[in-house]
Amino acid sequence: MNITAKNLATAASLALFAIGAAYLGTSAVVAHPKVTVQSSALTVDNQIRIHGKADRNGFGHLYLLSASGRAFVVRENVPIAPKGDLEWNVTGPSSGSHSFGKDRVIFVTTKSKINGFAGETSVRKQYSLDIDEAAFRRALKAKTDRLAKNEWSVAEATVVTVK
Repeated sequence: MNITAKNLATAASLALFAIGAAYLGTSAVVAHPKVTVQSSALTVDNQIRIHGKADRNGFGHLYLLSASGRAFVVRENVPIAPKGDLEWNVTGPSSGSHSFGKDRVIFVTTKSKINGFAGETSVRKQYSLDIDEAAFRRALKAKTDRLAKNEWSVAEATVVTVK
């Protein structure tokens, strides 16, 4: 899904809202991702709040691929359940950032914990990975290739942020 916005605030809100519409898989076993955005704007040095929901018990994994070329783990191996929701705060760019271009938000649900970027521990604090987008995608593919096709699903949104 491609979205163009005139500022980061609009772009970030649209990207995260679009995750729910960009769901790419089906399975009777996996928790299907649904995401809503609590805030309508992301401004410099602020956060947006995301609520993740699933229709089955499982684990949620949220990643950001910035236009700057940096990959971030936002949440990984965090339990999700159909009766509750998971709240995630995603931090916007710093005031000195010049991160314009395509930003990607990737939300993965799995039936069980995965051997993620931090092992099998639950990650609840955003951190940067020291790899580019291509290396990130190869690593994520290697992690999901270990799972049966009915044990995981993914949603991805692309946002084009322009000056």
